[in-house]
Amino acid sequence: GLGDVYKRQAEAQQIALETSGGGEVLSQEISNEGLRNEYSYVITNGDTWYEIEISGFGTVTELESGTGQYLDH
Repeated sequence: GLGDVYKRQAEAQQIALETSGGGEVLSQEISNEGLRNEYSYVITNGDTWYEIEISGFGTVTELESGTGQYLDH
């Protein structure tokens, strides 16, 4: 049900924040990948930004980071 959806989303965000070592979530996107959702987060921590993609299984599938201001790309 919906409760599961929110639970998984919260878990994905937790994994993203652990990956970035904390910080602030600038944006999150959820896309449907087959039967499961895929989550992508942009997080800033100090002067470093992270773009993190997490699969519906809770694994980090993509990680990009840089310093300075985050600009959509």
